[in-house]
Amino acid sequence: MTGTNQNIRIRQAACIVVLTLFVMSVFGCSSMHEEGTTAAKTPTAREKIVFGTGGALPAIVAIAVDQGYFDREGLDVTIKPFLVGKNAIDDVLAGKSDVANSAETPVVIQSFQNDDLLILTSLRSTDNLSRIAARRDRGVRNITSLRGRRVGIASGIAPHYFLDLALAKYGMTEKDIVPVFMKIGDMQSALVSGAVDAIATINLVAYHSIEQLGEKGIILEEPGLCLNYSLLTSTKKFVNANPEKISRLIRALLAAEQFRRQFPDRSRTIVMTGSTMTLQEYDSVWNRYDNRLSLDNSMLLTLEENADWAQKKGFVTRRAIPNYLNLIDAVFLEKVAPGSVRLKR
Repeated sequence: MTGTNQNIRIRQAACIVVLTLFVMSVFGCSSMHEEGTTAAKTPTAREKIVFGTGGALPAIVAIAVDQGYFDREGLDVTIKPFLVGKNAIDDVLAGKSDVANSAETPVVIQSFQNDDLLILTSLRSTDNLSRIAARRDRGVRNITSLRGRRVGIASGIAPHYFLDLALAKYGMTEKDIVPVFMKIGDMQSALVSGAVDAIATINLVAYHSIEQLGEKGIILEEPGLCLNYSLLTSTKKFVNANPEKISRLIRALLAAEQFRRQFPDRSRTIVMTGSTMTLQEYDSVWNRYDNRLSLDNSMLLTLEENADWAQKKGFVTRRAIPNYLNLIDAVFLEKVAPGSVRLKR
């Protein structure tokens, strides 16, 4: 069993290494750029940005790397991969990364205790972000069959929020299961070893877990249950000190968005680089994503719903929910893509 757990941990580490090697290979090679995109010519001064990203690299970030849009904007971008977005945000707040990508749940929890965090744009949205990977051989077939089962949970992140909503949909609460709180990096080994019967987790961990379990495993999904966003965040201190860097970063990401829209097949190939998912598995994820820069009222509602949940779960102590309009700096996106900003002020 020790050997199995060691192999699983090696596979998890390999997921992060694959992302890093992918970025290094792109930056180390000159690439042909498709016609029809609007990235600016490379400015003479190259500015360094450390970009912390949680989970799978967002499509438009991967495309911006592959197509050299960061380079053409005069940016020397280092992608710093984390297994989950919460860790990327912690890195930004510690001053080790300059910007971060994460789901909204850790952003919301930080918003109650840290006034320095800013939302610059959403990088993508989906109504099918999280999954429950479970052991079919333990009798788990659907959400209701989780009753009385040991379920691995990483506290205070998007899959935890998803799990609570999924349980509520079928008339259950966390009291109807046996919660086993753990780090997300330990979930796959816990499920495969049989320490838990199911895990509420991110796509990457869910698919790798089922790959290990084979016919003994099952993935439970609830498309449409909740809307999730991948948010690009930074600190007020960094943004105020580096407005030109942020402007260049947003322009490069917008160019990547236009490329994705014009060349969807090529974009999918770029994003799948280094993935161990099958084409069918990947398409089930890819087709549920809206890979566009945006700031809209649906995002605001999602932030407020997560804030209400965080209060009820006791993750935050402050009573008043923040006004999330005050945590959004729409200036940079509005400058290059005014139609992408649809906030009721």
